[in-house]
Amino acid sequence: MIRELSRMGNRIVLVAEVNTLSSNQVASARSAMLTYCTSIHVVPAVPYSGEETPLWRKLFDSRPDVVRATQNAALDIAVREVWSRGDFDAVIATECGFPGTATMAALAAGAHPLLVDSVELGVLRPRTSLLSSQGVREQLAWWKMRRHTRRQLSRAEMYSVGSIPEQATFRRIVGEQIPCWILPHVIDVSNSRPTGLAQREQLALIFSGAFSYSVNYEAVCWFAAHVFPRLRNRQQIVVRVTGDTASRDLDAIRATMPSVEFTGFVPDVHPLIARSCVSLAPILAGGSTRIKIVEAMALGTPVVSTSAGAEGLPAENGEHLLIADTPESFADAIDRLIEDATLWCRISECGRRFVEEQYSTDVMRAGYRAVLAELTATSPSQ
Repeated sequence: MIRELSRMGNRIVLVAEVNTLSSNQVASARSAMLTYCTSIHVVPAVPYSGEETPLWRKLFDSRPDVVRATQNAALDIAVREVWSRGDFDAVIATECGFPGTATMAALAAGAHPLLVDSVELGVLRPRTSLLSSQGVREQLAWWKMRRHTRRQLSRAEMYSVGSIPEQATFRRIVGEQIPCWILPHVIDVSNSRPTGLAQREQLALIFSGAFSYSVNYEAVCWFAAHVFPRLRNRQQIVVRVTGDTASRDLDAIRATMPSVEFTGFVPDVHPLIARSCVSLAPILAGGSTRIKIVEAMALGTPVVSTSAGAEGLPAENGEHLLIADTPESFADAIDRLIEDATLWCRISECGRRFVEEQYSTDVMRAGYRAVLAELTATSPSQ
């Protein structure tokens, strides 16, 4: 995103909140990003652990617990200092979910005009029956998050989401009065080199996603417990899970899926995806565009996803990927791709073409050009 924005403007200042990266990774990223940014300011994120909050506070505090617990004073100060020193045309607060620390820091600094980017609310929708204690907690959290979202989003000028379903969720919570654009998450297709089936590990499956995002952890737990035992070649299959495991309990996953390999953080996940036979997206909670699916398609790796995982993609089941929502059908889809070379090649080729047409960086640049032109009341050429 920042690279494409740099092609439109001559000065970008980045304020970054860093969660799980090491100091060496931060230094490497800073060096790469200075190609596009005039300056970079990094502050540590405030990690969230719901277990640390007393139950009474979760029940009676009007703010969502995750919002209260992750409030970042260092980020507020950094944004305020940068904003006070510059003459900026626009501010972009990029989120990964609800309007969180980035949005609140920009609003606290009085930074305008403000685009709150990549808002994702669908993942917060309750999934448990209201008749259970878990369902009551989810409903309470959902009510608080909607209230918080409406308050925060009424103070900015514009918003972007990654998909049509996300836009519909946004409208239900916030209303029609605030501009909300669809800007799909894209990748640089030119850097994604697909390989054929002959260059793949025939019995290697991959899941890409850090466990710091609870949806990813829940997805792998469900796959290990309910899908993996149903695979026909499970004794020989290797399942690689990339990304930070975030100190999650891995024992239950290893118990039902002994062949699992946790790679941890890898600087470039593309080679691992490109040598895998199938990419997995057993996501249980709906949300925005799953970049892990788009990345796999671009590399020619067929994807098996749940409906929730593919919710934000205008992709067709059986043509661009395979969609399955029960453990039996999910396992069957994987078995078919492993055993049917013709099906594998067709899904691989169609998925790659789909990404080239709808999720290239050219699409991103055109989208941001239009959004920023409206936000700043200038013509797209400026």
